Amino acid sequence: MPSFINQYLNTKSIFDLAKVNKLNNNLLIPIYVKKMVEMAKYNIRLGNRELTTKSFIELEEWTKYWGELSNDEKGSIKISNIQKKPSILQNDKFPLAFDLKNLQTILSLDDSIGYIKGFILDNIIASSNKEEFLFLSNLLLSIHFDVLSIPFIYNNTYNILQIKNNTFIITTNHLGLIKGVFNKDNKTLFVKVCSKVCIKPIEDSLKKALKNIEIAFQISDEIDLLFEFKNNALNLNI
Repeated sequence: MPSFINQYLNTKSIFDLAKVNKLNNNLLIPIYVKKMVEMAKYNIRLGNRELTTKSFIELEEWTKYWGELSNDEKGSIKISNIQKKPSILQNDKFPLAFDLKNLQTILSLDDSIGYIKGFILDNIIASSNKEEFLFLSNLLLSIHFDVLSIPFIYNNTYNILQIKNNTFIITTNHLGLIKGVFNKDNKTLFVKVCSKVCIKPIEDSLKKALKNIEIAFQISDEIDLLFEFKNNALNLNI
């Protein structure tokens, strides 16, 4: 496990971000765009509810996004600040995902990376279909490129944590994609988020666990995973 996580931060403070719930309309909401019904109007799904709403940017059909919902002057629902979810989150479920509680225990091990790599290899050997093999092979390929990619499940929703050196990325239900870069020289955690509405809940969550660490925020619509999952994972010389 990268030492900066255990020494300066902690896995609990990071995973607490995944537990932030949408209690009002001030956070992001998962959106599934089904189809465009007319210009700038889309049929979308929010949980079990389907509705038609406006978007002034072109959206891809049958694709998952994060976005902010609001009502216009006519009372119609509109979407703003739309962010497409990474390709790995376009899947409804993962072939392998850790429970948050168990994962925190695993990441506290001295050789957590070795444990996770061995666990992935065991599951690759036992994989029963192409999709499962591809998913697990990507996890292994990620480690090969010095990125620890950890799929996890919370509240019946799948997300992913990635760690490389002093940087982490985590996807969440209602805070979108979050990137943290830790500077140990001045003990500052630089956090990138995709929306202003995410800053306060992230700050509140992190400050509960982080002592004597400054947190600086930047809003960006260009936050990428540290390792993007491939459509094929052949020739894994790992």
